[in-house]
Amino acid sequence: PVAIALDSENKRILVADDTFRAIISVDINTGERLILSR
Repeated sequence: PVAIALDSENKRILVADDTFRAIISVDINTGERLILSR
């Protein structure tokens, strides 16, 4: 990851990943991942 940010209001972690060239949202409770941008 290039950067990691906490979105406490929505209970998720946002990860900027240079390998996948994507911004990924990770749900803190479930671990579910969602690609927000490529």
